[in-house]
Amino acid sequence: MGYGLGVDVGATFTAAAVTRGAGAEMVVLGDRGVVVVPSVVFAREDGTLLAGHAAEARAPGDPGRVAREAKRRMGDPTPVVLGGVPYPPAALLAALVGEVVAAAAEAEGGPPGRVVLTRPALWGPYRQEHFEEVALLSGLAGALTTTEAEAAATYYAAGGPAEGPGGPAEGPGVLAEGAVVAVYDLGGGTFDTAVLRAGRGGLEIVGTPEGVDLTGGVGFDEVVFRYVDEALGGAVGALDPTVPAATAALLRLRQDCTLAKETLSAQPEATIPVFLPDRRLQVTLTRAEFERRIGPAVESTLDALHRALRSAQVAPAELAEVLLVGGSSRIPLVARRLAAELGAPIRTSRHPKHAVALGAAIIAGRAIAQPSPANPADPAAAVSPHGAGATAPELSASGKAAARRRRGRWRTPTAAAAVALLVAAGIAFFVREANQPGPDRPMSTTAPAPVIGASLPTPTVLSTVKAVGDRPQGVAVTADGRHAWVPSVVSNTVHVIDTSSNDVTATITMPAPPQYIGISPDSARAYVTLIDPAAKINTVQVIETSTRREIASIPVGKTLYVPTVSPDGRRVYVPDHATSRVFVIDATTNRITGSFGVPEAPHGVAFTPNGAKAYVVSHETSQVSSIDVRSETITTVLPVGISALAVAVSPDGKRAATANYDAQSISLIDTSRSTVVAEVGVGRQPQSVAYAPDGRHLYVVNAGSSNVSVVDTATNRVTATLPVGNEPWALAVSPDGRRTYVTNASADTVTVLATAS
Repeated sequence: MGYGLGVDVGATFTAAAVTRGAGAEMVVLGDRGVVVVPSVVFAREDGTLLAGHAAEARAPGDPGRVAREAKRRMGDPTPVVLGGVPYPPAALLAALVGEVVAAAAEAEGGPPGRVVLTRPALWGPYRQEHFEEVALLSGLAGALTTTEAEAAATYYAAGGPAEGPGGPAEGPGVLAEGAVVAVYDLGGGTFDTAVLRAGRGGLEIVGTPEGVDLTGGVGFDEVVFRYVDEALGGAVGALDPTVPAATAALLRLRQDCTLAKETLSAQPEATIPVFLPDRRLQVTLTRAEFERRIGPAVESTLDALHRALRSAQVAPAELAEVLLVGGSSRIPLVARRLAAELGAPIRTSRHPKHAVALGAAIIAGRAIAQPSPANPADPAAAVSPHGAGATAPELSASGKAAARRRRGRWRTPTAAAAVALLVAAGIAFFVREANQPGPDRPMSTTAPAPVIGASLPTPTVLSTVKAVGDRPQGVAVTADGRHAWVPSVVSNTVHVIDTSSNDVTATITMPAPPQYIGISPDSARAYVTLIDPAAKINTVQVIETSTRREIASIPVGKTLYVPTVSPDGRRVYVPDHATSRVFVIDATTNRITGSFGVPEAPHGVAFTPNGAKAYVVSHETSQVSSIDVRSETITTVLPVGISALAVAVSPDGKRAATANYDAQSISLIDTSRSTVVAEVGVGRQPQSVAYAPDGRHLYVVNAGSSNVSVVDTATNRVTATLPVGNEPWALAVSPDGRRTYVTNASADTVTVLATAS
């Protein structure tokens, strides 16, 4: 029946292992004994997809044809365009898997008897379905899938060597029946955690796996990169990436930042050489500073682990072990925080980067030894670590052909074939319409301009609105100033407040939990994001404000944040945290016209008054992207404060501001020069920001200190701090500036502030 092959498809690197019995060993995938390949795909002009080392070698010469971290894009309905040809993420991963399987077949002298591919445990049915297409597209009609957590725990439980805090653990990691372990998997691009219980048949996940998308080594590399840029006064960010010398300098610096990050796991400090086109410098980064900067991300992984434990109804004291997996789990801060938080024994695999592949190979070997007769033709059949699975197949004809071809080549001969592939993979893609937004192409007439009041340096609390449902979060005021709309997540309702009396005059029941809202400039339509965790794709509900009637439901992305309508009312921008894209909805047809990529985890969008530019804030990278609206391309990316969550543009368009959740500050940006000109300390955990219509003051919601800061825009000083309800979430200012509405998520109220005379 041959050997079992396990493939760990990672966001940054992909690895494989083989087993012919109880043991497993890594497959050499490159020259000089390299056992991983970069998760990179390159599209040649003839339609051939190169993967791994071959793709990495070609990438610098033509960056528009290279795709990285395609795993993060699984489930994204928007294709990846390489060299003008669209590819679904599944096709890109298939090229990578095909490269690895062909390498193993060449090394072993024949095809594997069983292939097991691994995926994050936190992926739901939607992304799992797309991941199963990877096997089909790579010619592995009988490949099985398992979670990365199960694979890692299987390797450990099978006797894979592990280390404790003081070195090698005593004896192999064989688990007694009934023992419970937690897997903490911090890799290059994602964090994944699950709780497993050992039984007679093997390991079984208990409770619900958890994770944090877009958190891992790539993000930590970016932290080091941003630190270097800050230390050099923005010299790195000022480089023009279209200049070849600058491109080479940036590529070299990113490689050195990764090396410095790895060095800090063993040394208290690292020196990073910086080879700018006109000079050579160096920057020293201490482990303490690095850990301070990645601390919020590590804390988010601990929160996810606690959620997994609660869902499994397992107390930390009941854990036999916490098994660390993934290259980034080697960061000393991780083990220290886990030990302090859980008090359970911490075990690190001797091969944290390889444990998943080795465990998957063991699962593949067991599936060969103990085949299951159940539905052997089902290519998506899953297998658990104790060896249940379908009958072991051989490679399909296309898989055998791939093994005979030169490694790294995956054929897509023509653009037409690529389109057919998209249809076969079930991935929808959208052709952007020719009509472009702009003030000369208004969709509808906006409300008459209000008489703007003079904003007050010390506003007052006017009233508290209580009948707004459970956990109100988003809020928007209509352009005519007559109503404030408030979605409430837990009660599945949207409440309409009459601003003349501050009474709730309407309650609209939604089909799924509503979170954020945007309203068109003519006050005719409200756009509400729904966040149903069970949904394959979440939606934007379009509500006619005059009748309170839902007139459209638009499937958009997976983790939607604040929808923002362009000043001309023609388009709605919806940031999707999960896919790091902003989707564009045509407000006339209520259809998606396209999307564009931005840095990781976009949370908010703000337009300049003329609608020519938009600013998108990205939480994970702490950056703001300036977008040319006509071409929907990024023109500038600026680093701002840590964990920026929201962005606003001043009424004159000369300034933009971000609320920086973990920096306890706001960053102020000069939009004409594209530079950060000031950072102002405010309250704890600021997460929403808005300008007064006269531009003289900024209002900042501080969720951690349950108050609102008022900032004078002329002096950049806080002039007042106003207490509001518990856990304020968002705010909206009336068009005349006289009233500001603040949602208090934990208090289930809305605080109304008198903000202008």
